[in-house]
Amino acid sequence: MEAEQATQRVAGVKGRAVEMDVNLPGLSNRTDADLARSVENTLQWSYLPAKGINVMVENGWVTLSGEVEWNYQRLGAADVVRDLIGVRGLSENIGIKSRAASSNIEAEIEAALKRRSNSKLQEITVAVHDGDVTLSGRVQSLWDRERTRELAWSSAGVKHVQDDLKISW
Repeated sequence: MEAEQATQRVAGVKGRAVEMDVNLPGLSNRTDADLARSVENTLQWSYLPAKGINVMVENGWVTLSGEVEWNYQRLGAADVVRDLIGVRGLSENIGIKSRAASSNIEAEIEAALKRRSNSKLQEITVAVHDGDVTLSGRVQSLWDRERTRELAWSSAGVKHVQDDLKISW
């Protein structure tokens, strides 16, 4: 994860491909049943709604599915599980529950973009339909792209963010 995040900060990087095999030392190997219990316990002990998240483990690969209220809960579930001993990989398939979309999602996101110090982010177009946000325009790096997506996800009523941003410097 840290290697992926570091590449996002490099000017000129337009994409990334991650091809890694994870080989755990003997003491870190765990059965799938033991790992599934650890994941469930970790979710219950965290501030996240464990009831909305389903856990499946196959050969050390953890798959999280279900629905939560907010994107930070979806991301948080992946964060608390990713570093557990025995996790070889993680697929996060958690959705955001449908709820009444705020009529001012678009205005909230645009105002937040204007508050950002990078004036280039103000050139982004935001379109909202039934809680689905589409971002288009240009950003200078993968880092800016990720920050813009996070900003869109932070508005109440957002169910999905479509990233149509282009990178140019």
